[in-house]
Amino acid sequence: MRIALDYDKTFTLDPDMWVEIIQLMQGNSHEVIIVTMRYLHEEIPINIKGVNVHYTERKAKVRWCMDHGIDVNVWIDDQPYWLLNDS
Repeated sequence: MRIALDYDKTFTLDPDMWVEIIQLMQGNSHEVIIVTMRYLHEEIPINIKGVNVHYTERKAKVRWCMDHGIDVNVWIDDQPYWLLNDS
């Protein structure tokens, strides 16, 4: 299963907890990615083994991932509106 985790106001609210959860998910053979609406020049300070960060540059997250061949099974996001809508 591929799980997409939002960064701002999701991961950032409790990074230590999310690292533990990510490691638990990875330990159960799930892939975790970070999908953020930030621009690439707004790089986030995260370095978790096996976790790739994808910058949609203010594009709707679901469409951006589909356009880039990234199939996501589960989305974790504090603002689900941005999954389908551009800013």
